[in-house]
Amino acid sequence: SSAASDVYKRQGLYFGRVTEEKGVDTVVKAYEMMPDRHVKIMGDDTTDEAKRLKAYIKEKNIKNVEFLGFKAGEELEEIIKGARFTLIPSIWYDNLPNTALESFQYSKPVIASNIGSLPELVLDGVNGYLFKPADAQELCEKIALLDDDAVVKKMGAASRARLEDRFAPQTHYDTLMRIFESVRRLSLIHI
Repeated sequence: SSAASDVYKRQGLYFGRVTEEKGVDTVVKAYEMMPDRHVKIMGDDTTDEAKRLKAYIKEKNIKNVEFLGFKAGEELEEIIKGARFTLIPSIWYDNLPNTALESFQYSKPVIASNIGSLPELVLDGVNGYLFKPADAQELCEKIALLDDDAVVKKMGAASRARLEDRFAPQTHYDTLMRIFESVRRLSLIHI
């Protein structure tokens, strides 16, 4: 229905550095297998990896993967808002990627590699899905699970809640105070 607006077009988004360890090639291979879906790749497209992937797309005549180049500020925000979900396909350890937090900020489900800190951010089946790093076939399966508008809405809301719950300044403060308190108690014992 048109009421669901363009946000619910079947469009994924990768944003971030386009370098080998970010696993962007897994996204390209997955979408090559799913020509009826569309993905945008936003980030510096002059890197060696971006050039390699663009050449591959051209050679294979892949029509549903679009490189947007580097975007910032309002333009970046609009593109994130317009995505159905975002992708974090890292094949190397990513410690608390900002792209996850930005996705949560805009209530987007996230499909991420099951590696490093990503499983702490993306709770499989709650605010997105996890897949095996570099496994394009499994990535396809997870993307297909987000064809359902109701699931996208529910997971998007869970992403926003995750941000507020896990990364709110008060949460950080409370955690820090608990640590200080436990250290204080320990040091009292040893005096």
